[in-house]
Amino acid sequence: MFSGQNPQSESAESRAGEVLAAVQRRQLEARFQPIVDLRRGEIAAFECLTRPTDESGFSNPAEFFDEAERSGHVWEVEQATRGLSFDAASKWPPGVMLFMNCSPQVIADPRFVDSLQAGLARTGCVTPSRVVLEITERSDAQADVAIVEQVDRLREQGFQIAIDDVGAGTSGLTRIMSIRPSWLKVDMELIEGIDSDRGKQNLVRFLLNFARLSGVRLVAEGIERNEELATLIELGVPYGQGYLLGRPGSYERPLEPALRERIRRGWAGAAGLRYRDPRAVAVAAFAREVRDVDANTSIRDVAGECLRDRRETGVLVVADGETIGWASRESVLRAASDQRCHSPIRSLGGLAKTTVHSDATVVEALEIASARENAYAGEPLIVREGDRIIGIVSAADLLNAASEVCRTAQSRTISSTGLPGRVMCEQHVARLLDEARDRDPGTGPGPDAAFFDIHGLMDYNIAFGHDLGDELIQSLVGALSAATQSAGRDAFLAHLGDDRFLLVASTGRIRGLVARVADQFDRTLRHSSLALERHAGPGRSVGLRALVAIDPFSRVGSPRDLFGIERELHDRATHAPAGLPGSTMAVFDEPRARLRRAA
Repeated sequence: MFSGQNPQSESAESRAGEVLAAVQRRQLEARFQPIVDLRRGEIAAFECLTRPTDESGFSNPAEFFDEAERSGHVWEVEQATRGLSFDAASKWPPGVMLFMNCSPQVIADPRFVDSLQAGLARTGCVTPSRVVLEITERSDAQADVAIVEQVDRLREQGFQIAIDDVGAGTSGLTRIMSIRPSWLKVDMELIEGIDSDRGKQNLVRFLLNFARLSGVRLVAEGIERNEELATLIELGVPYGQGYLLGRPGSYERPLEPALRERIRRGWAGAAGLRYRDPRAVAVAAFAREVRDVDANTSIRDVAGECLRDRRETGVLVVADGETIGWASRESVLRAASDQRCHSPIRSLGGLAKTTVHSDATVVEALEIASARENAYAGEPLIVREGDRIIGIVSAADLLNAASEVCRTAQSRTISSTGLPGRVMCEQHVARLLDEARDRDPGTGPGPDAAFFDIHGLMDYNIAFGHDLGDELIQSLVGALSAATQSAGRDAFLAHLGDDRFLLVASTGRIRGLVARVADQFDRTLRHSSLALERHAGPGRSVGLRALVAIDPFSRVGSPRDLFGIERELHDRATHAPAGLPGSTMAVFDEPRARLRRAA
């Protein structure tokens, strides 16, 4: 130690040199973890995760990145990471996005924006709109001022911003409001065990509502169990990431077919719950197509198009296949009359950018529209399906949609029960028939159905009055509603008129539900009507009738055919099948059982 050099300093310098050597020798490899669209069961994006190779001398990623940060070489490491990410993304389909983690000190660096643009220019086929830059919520808040300034520059260039680890930090809401991201990634600590934690579920509901009102997309991180995935789908979380959906690896690995099918069926089942409410009408039903123009088209030329077609209320401004925003007819014509007329349309300030997903309800779209700043209150909502723009909904269209939903809610529900009526029932049955036609035969049977009515109700009304008869119907509604709530998210209950009801439930559950409804209704008959006890006589017996069809959607072609099964079973119903109260009449049409016996 005659040199006077501290051995620890020599060791630190050596490790710092190894970081730079790993970058220069390209001893880094990129691994990609999928981010899955939980509505469609498809990969929407990949997050790039960089790992040192075995030759680098580092035993794990944490050691490598800790040393890079300690030695001040984070910029060099992340620059190399960006190169690997862009090279990979250049081989992906156009709609798949790239997520990249960015350290706060790197994003705040004045060189950052130019470095990103140079990296994209080198690939030649990755647009800024496909790149999502993740800012961790755990990062040091001291860099926030510089970060906000950089984020504004990045957003102007078309890049998307995500805040990572939402819910893990102490200043999350402040950072969200200052950065105004396009994406929020919910920290895995909030997702772990969410299926059994009401508090976590309520917090995710809060974030979902904020995301809908703010036009932000939500990703749940750290999904590792089927129960967590099912709960997130039921809550309506649109995107997910975690080991259950895919571990970091090659971007060429597709989503497993069984997992894709489970996600799609889960979302469809959860949508069934929302479908029961007539107000849950998708805003896409009211969207109308509009013309788009290239962002480099001159304002004068766009104005000419608007003048030629007086019906043109505005245009969508598009750059490299990505929508920048909406330019109204008035703003275009105004700009065309001054010194801006020869400027490209992209330079027009104040482009409206509020988007909603096609499956957002009219109610949610109204909430999003009303939450906008006053300057944009009259601008349309841009409706997208995945990354594809399907049209716009103007403020007037939205008000018309709201009034239509109100009228529909009145016409499609039965006032005495509040349940979906015949029209909504037929729509739901039609959807189940479509799913049955698309279902892989190897996935097993589909849902079962049961028709319910009250046998002897007419004689009961004559003997005791319609008021008591209406009480019986309401009692049956209560029993059916309780059973439906216990039957899971894919159960569906509708009022077909008078005392007729339809209950649809997943495979194997219908017999237990019928028994539950029969027991509860029988208790009502025995305990709530003294008139029956005092005056019951010949021809006045009353009770529940259940007509059960096992897997009917695989053997009928239309809703009318399903109701034909009801008529067919009506005369076959017999009193008191095994396990049901004596007042109940029922018949179970079980073709699966007959097929097994025949085999």
